[in-house]
Amino acid sequence: MPEQIIKPVVIRGLAGYNKVDLFTPLNDLLKALPKFDGETKLTEIHAFVQVIPSFAAKVKASQDEIVKLWQTHSFSPVKAHLRSGIVFTMVAMNQLDALKKTIESNVPDNLVAAISSTLALRQVAVKLDSETRDLMKAYNIAADEVGYTPPEIFSANKT
Repeated sequence: MPEQIIKPVVIRGLAGYNKVDLFTPLNDLLKALPKFDGETKLTEIHAFVQVIPSFAAKVKASQDEIVKLWQTHSFSPVKAHLRSGIVFTMVAMNQLDALKKTIESNVPDNLVAAISSTLALRQVAVKLDSETRDLMKAYNIAADEVGYTPPEIFSANKT
C-alpha cells in the first residue's frame, strides 16, 4: 500500500500508544525497590510491599488504555505492537503479584528469584521500546510526529 495511505494510520496508532504511561510505574517501582543487601531493614521491605498494589494499579490503568487502542485499530503491524504492550503489562502485573507474595512468605531463597525477575522487566521494556522505534523507522515516522520520547526507565539507577 502507498505510504500516503498507511503512514497516517500508523501515526495515529503510535501517537495513541505513546500517550499511554506504560513505563513510568515500572520505573518508579524499580526506584523504590530496596537493595536487599546486608544493610536493608525489615521495615524498608514491609514498606515496599505496601506500595506494590499502587504500582500494579497504575500498570492496570495503562493496560486498559492500550486494550482500548487495540480494539479500535485495524492495521496489523500497529495492532501487533499494541498487543505487545498489553502482554508487557500482563507480565508486569503478574510479576508484581509474585514479588508481593514472595516477600510476604518470608522465604529468602525465593526472594532472590523474585527480585531478579522483577529487575528483568527492565529488559522487557527495552525490547518493547526497540519495537516502537523499529515500527517508526519502518514507516518513516519521526519521533515528534507520534509524541515519542525515550522512556525514563532506561536511565534509572540499576539495583
